[in-house]
Amino acid sequence: MLSKKDIEKKVDNGEIKIEPWEPSNLKPASLAVHLDNEVARPKKGEIDPLSEEDYEQYFEKQTLSMGETIKLNPGDFILARTRESFGIPKDIAALMDGKTTLARLGLSVTQGAMLIHPGSGEPKPRKIVLEIKNDGPFTIKLTSEMQIGEVFFHELKTPTDIAYDEGWDYGLRKRLDELTPKTESF
Repeated sequence: MLSKKDIEKKVDNGEIKIEPWEPSNLKPASLAVHLDNEVARPKKGEIDPLSEEDYEQYFEKQTLSMGETIKLNPGDFILARTRESFGIPKDIAALMDGKTTLARLGLSVTQGAMLIHPGSGEPKPRKIVLEIKNDGPFTIKLTSEMQIGEVFFHELKTPTDIAYDEGWDYGLRKRLDELTPKTESF
């Protein structure tokens, strides 16, 4: 795992790309990340996860103004992104996790999808999608730009032979060589 000093060094020499880069967000072994202003709430419906249909139609997007708050009632689920965009090289993987202060309220930000693969956001850095669920008993207010979680960086013993963005289209369920290019989605 990379320490604060390691992360700072790799960002300074261009190995890891973080936009915007704010060194004040560094912690002893992680980088604090913030909630972006676009969220997507699921609509009611039935989905077959084995089908090749686009999930976009099942979500209603909402753009929050700076500092605007949304409420998540117990059981609510939304998709969101980090404000920060990342470019991760082939020799580093990262893990996304929520803040413990939010977890104590029952809020999860990574419904199992916490791994950021080597080569994600390369060559063009991109935001991390968050799967936010309120499993607690309280209605929780989320504000755009608030600190929502942390990213932990890990060096691989051996760099991967294919970067994630070279072999898979972010947000889709098939390898790139099996489909035509598509725009980024939740």
